Amino acid sequence: MNGLRESASGIDTDLLSSAIADGDCAQAVEAEQTRLLYRHLPATLGASLLVAVAFAAVLWQALPGQSLSMWLGALAIVCGLRFVLLLRYRHSAGDGSADVWRRRFLMGTFAAGLVWGALGWFLLPAEGYHQAFVAFLLAGVTAGSAT
Repeated sequence: MNGLRESASGIDTDLLSSAIADGDCAQAVEAEQTRLLYRHLPATLGASLLVAVAFAAVLWQALPGQSLSMWLGALAIVCGLRFVLLLRYRHSAGDGSADVWRRRFLMGTFAAGLVWGALGWFLLPAEGYHQAFVAFLLAGVTAGSAT
């Protein structure tokens, strides 16, 4: 993996060892935290799209198809942009500030949260059991994003 030695936990031990030797441990920890954010991003994006498609399939009859398609499109665009961000991060090979890359990651996360939040705000079905489905879905997405 990029010629870096990783421990069983996935932490770049060469980076941390050299940072501790140089006395720059805080910066190395921030860089490692940022690397871990991007390392898990592909699974996050895949799960987000999978859950969105399942949601659309379940509620296709209960919601206007055009509105649901626009929501799915918006989520696909946000996920696509976040994937491009992931590719740019990987291509940068750690050059640049971890703080800059973390801010970019958070902006993508915020955009995804806005799209998922729009689901409960603009696309809430009229039927009670469909509303419960949306509530459980949003609770699950929120819980999944916190881990």
